[in-house]
Amino acid sequence: FWLNPCCPEFAQLTVVNRTMPKPFIPDQWVMLSWIWLATGMCLSVAYAVECTDDSCQGEMALGVHLLQQSGRFLKSGGGGQDASLSQRQTWNSYPRMMKLREVKSTAPGHDAWYFMHISKCAGASLRRNMIDAIPPGDGFLTAEDCYHHMEQQAQTHDNFGGRIRFATMLREPRSHVQSMFYHCIESPKGVRRTTIHPPGDGTFDNITSWLRHFTAFDTSEDYNCYNPFNFQSRFFVVNGSKGCHGTESKEPPELAQAIRRMEEFDWIGLVERYQESVCLFEVAVSGALPSYCDCEDEAAWAAFPEVHISHGTTKHYLDDLSSEDIQMIDQLTTVDASLWRAGVANFLSAIDRVEAEHGVRILCDRHILHDAELHTRPTNQTDATTRE
Repeated sequence: FWLNPCCPEFAQLTVVNRTMPKPFIPDQWVMLSWIWLATGMCLSVAYAVECTDDSCQGEMALGVHLLQQSGRFLKSGGGGQDASLSQRQTWNSYPRMMKLREVKSTAPGHDAWYFMHISKCAGASLRRNMIDAIPPGDGFLTAEDCYHHMEQQAQTHDNFGGRIRFATMLREPRSHVQSMFYHCIESPKGVRRTTIHPPGDGTFDNITSWLRHFTAFDTSEDYNCYNPFNFQSRFFVVNGSKGCHGTESKEPPELAQAIRRMEEFDWIGLVERYQESVCLFEVAVSGALPSYCDCEDEAAWAAFPEVHISHGTTKHYLDDLSSEDIQMIDQLTTVDASLWRAGVANFLSAIDRVEAEHGVRILCDRHILHDAELHTRPTNQTDATTRE
């Protein structure tokens, strides 16, 4: 009955199949694959038409995932009693792996880019700039999920000799944590999903009370929104049932592991230098440097096709945080702070290399760390902390 609104033909087919003589009932695993296939088609089409942002990311991803899994399963000839352990483990772990979306399909022999979207690190904005940069034939897949889950799915991606490449964006931890809080209390999606137990407990009265909760109680609770405890580092190292948004451990992520994995990525961008990051991505995917990447040419620089998605939150700046807020954020992001600094070093190294190769100056303001230490707005992106 739940398929009837969008797929009445398939709903009728299932009714017919239930009344078929027993000898003609297909293997239960094949039947499950056909159900997945039909459901995936319904969800993919319905949400592709209705969704213009991330408001139904999970539902769209569910459709894509069901289509992929059912297609692979039916191609292999079914399973039943002979279904492999790895297949069944994939089905069992499905709820945590459902968010990967193949935005651009990969042609045989072409690169497949996997974008690990760390929440509140400009991923919604960046994704559109990245898609425009990717050459024809190359694929683009994205998930607001941990590297471990994405890497598992990448292993099943057969692009016939093409490379699997990973990309992500990092953000200065203080502005990042601040952005998470305002997303939970102001954005339509955050307000809709955030659950407070018990209601009216005061945790979300303001950012100070929110930070006090996490620093005082050492909690793994994320209120169906975000837990700021070394949030970015967890994306690189976590492998648990709660995924990246929640945390199952009171111990901080291992810094060395997070940095090592970050350095294995094919591209690392910084929210604080958004346009320059896109320029590095352009070079990574095509080898070409667009004219808007010359920071010494004001007219060319201003022609950058910028995308800015704020998800309905107000502008907020590091200057708005109290000294207590800063201290609590630093306490919650000790590993993230070190990871971000390593990311800045990685970014500057890539900038130097590309500038030397192309003879163009891309980064005119190299005071990235200085801006963060002063808790002030970047000089060339006054509203960077509102970019989501």
